[in-house]
Amino acid sequence: MARVKHIDGIENVRRVFRRLPEKYLIDITHALNIGADQVVKKAKSLAPYDADGNGEHLRNSIEKTDIRIIRGGTSAVIYVTAGDSKETANAAWRSEYGRKAGGKTKKGGKVNHPGHSPQEFMFPAYWSSRTSIRGRVKRAIKAAGKAMASRGR
Repeated sequence: MARVKHIDGIENVRRVFRRLPEKYLIDITHALNIGADQVVKKAKSLAPYDADGNGEHLRNSIEKTDIRIIRGGTSAVIYVTAGDSKETANAAWRSEYGRKAGGKTKKGGKVNHPGHSPQEFMFPAYWSSRTSIRGRVKRAIKAAGKAMASRGR
């Protein structure tokens, strides 16, 4: 459940940040990019790897997207993804969440698969980096807010 907070004068805050100098926008996006790079690096180091080289393609497919502006320009996000093809994306999903034994084919036949437990790599990479990412972004936003306040806007 999302927490909702009421802020008096939110339109004034939005108006100020819409007039934010480009230098501060660059600082905030740079903080987001550093955080995404941190998650990518950790996810690649945690991704499962087979000695015969099958895991190398999964590791190489972990990457970040460009910054996307959402919610009418009030939020910016960067996604870290695993899987540059349907096959690799399915392998990443199965590695992250595990697979139960057995299964069925598309035609209803049985599959003799032993199953495996989850080998998480994306969530631990995010959760171990989350505090430093938030701190870096907060500092960039705080610096922008102080600069705007000192300009008398």
